Amino acid sequence: MRNPLSIFRKKNLEELAEERVASKLIDIHRGEAKHPLEFTHPEDLPIEVFDEYVVKDWIGVRIGLHGDEPLYLIDEPRLDRYETATFAAVLDSLYYGFSVDDLPATDAQRQRLLREQVQRAAEKLGLRLKPESVGRVVYYLYREVFGFGVIDALMNDPSIEDIACMGVSQPIFVYHRKHGGLGYVPTNIFFRSEDELSDFIRRQAHKAGRGVSVAQPKGDFMLSDGSRMSAALGREISKFGSNFTIRKYPSEPFSLTRLVALHMFSPLMAAYLWWVVEKRRLIFIAGPTGSGKTTLLNSILNVLPRHLKFLTIEDVFELRLLSPRWMAFTTRQPGLGGGQEVALEDLMMHAVRNRPDILVPGEVRSEGQLLYYVQTATAGHGGACTFHANDPEQMLVRLKSMNIQASALDLLWGSAICQYHEKGEETRRRVTQIVEFVPSEGGVAVENIFSWAPLADTFLPVSVDPLGEKSKRLQAYSKTTMIPLEDILKDIDERARFIEDLVERKTFKAEDVSHEADMFLAKRKMVA
Repeated sequence: MRNPLSIFRKKNLEELAEERVASKLIDIHRGEAKHPLEFTHPEDLPIEVFDEYVVKDWIGVRIGLHGDEPLYLIDEPRLDRYETATFAAVLDSLYYGFSVDDLPATDAQRQRLLREQVQRAAEKLGLRLKPESVGRVVYYLYREVFGFGVIDALMNDPSIEDIACMGVSQPIFVYHRKHGGLGYVPTNIFFRSEDELSDFIRRQAHKAGRGVSVAQPKGDFMLSDGSRMSAALGREISKFGSNFTIRKYPSEPFSLTRLVALHMFSPLMAAYLWWVVEKRRLIFIAGPTGSGKTTLLNSILNVLPRHLKFLTIEDVFELRLLSPRWMAFTTRQPGLGGGQEVALEDLMMHAVRNRPDILVPGEVRSEGQLLYYVQTATAGHGGACTFHANDPEQMLVRLKSMNIQASALDLLWGSAICQYHEKGEETRRRVTQIVEFVPSEGGVAVENIFSWAPLADTFLPVSVDPLGEKSKRLQAYSKTTMIPLEDILKDIDERARFIEDLVERKTFKAEDVSHEADMFLAKRKMVA
């Protein structure tokens, strides 16, 4: 027979659970406990959607127009009052019950830990959460504890290239790879307070081993997923308070064949740059910010022979080489952890002692850095680096302003110029020119070797034949090495055909292209 008191006992338990939930919600209201910001498309905001997709299991993305204004909107799951109370209870237990070393490293372990904590917190509150409720709470906990907080959806969207936060209560802006013609698009995501935003910046800098504080109110550092973050803290140097920009990179580096398939340049241009860097000549990859300089440089380095020893120096690690013979160094700001500053020039001196075959100083900005870079040529090291300049003439002016001598410029082979062009909503990245620096009576002249025809969206020349007459550098190399110019042109042409073949076979994965290139070079060596 059913115990008549069970009805009252059940009622009492439900009342007790309600009291506990209400108490936790009051803590949230007082600011003594935390609840997550939930971002959803405002129901009263009409939008003409022209793109829609899912990021992960819980996040929906809609891109459209509200009048003339483009919008990027995410839809996250909504938490009810019971799920919100459980979230706050679990977050408290994680903050006060675990140290950083206690938290698991793998995704599966993290998910399991959070589910266990959610079930335990729900029991203490007197709640029985359904599996879908547990999943929603775990989503937000993972976002806050192991992810990137309010911008986690943006960090997990592979279509997002840049993320820009202008300040508190302002919409975060994104630059979309597919819809680059829209520029920086506002989202429905924001930070609600200066404390929340500055805490986010400090945490990301701390994870990267870089200090950002009132004494050091700015920083550039790499995030845990390999993205690059540039941040300013408070109003020390920023009029509107804390802000940041995150430059995201693909999870896998772009290969040379993928860039050719994307029509960034032609197979012949790719083969020419490949040949130049492999012959240990110094070349620049120039262009404005966001034009694909580092991406292009990385793709060239990953088709060089794997037996070579590579050494890279960067302010923030961006290059991702596949060779096991790769040493990567980064500069250090002064005052962090009591250490002295380690500048790029210091690391370049150190690099020469390591005897690399290919030395890549990331980006050259100053006179001293340029001098060290040029000196590597006299030591027999090949190399390439990025450089901010919109065209060859502007680049030459900048080089001369760094007091580089004409004789030193003679050691620099030339430059590839990267640009981005907007066509409708699409952003097209193109290598618009490849030039050579050629000694002349007036000092150094710029000779155009390859060019992009924008109306036809083609690259000239289309065959290797004109290179023999156009390229003074190839002619000089032929005389110096006693290698017939015809053999050099044949070498470049065979590389171009090899790249074309990989593109036709849709071999785009960087590791596969690197392996194929190594096999290609090995076969040529055996034949020779």
